[in-house]
Amino acid sequence: MPRVAQVDGATINVYFADHNPPHFHAREAGAQALITIRDLTVLRGAVPSLPAVLAWAEENRETLIAAWNTCNPDKPY
Repeated sequence: MPRVAQVDGATINVYFADHNPPHFHAREAGAQALITIRDLTVLRGAVPSLPAVLAWAEENRETLIAAWNTCNPDKPY
């Protein structure tokens, strides 16, 4: 599970061999959120710093796409 970034206490990860739609995981303080890369929809969960995570993701979407494509070459973005 490559760590992509640390945002206001939340760790941003993209997992190998993960399921569609392309998404990332934010983990913080025992909580987790699963967020799509395309439109930043929260599929499930929540983290305390969700607004900061979503702002970071919007500015760094290309980084998330590259991480997804590296970890999931059989399901490219």
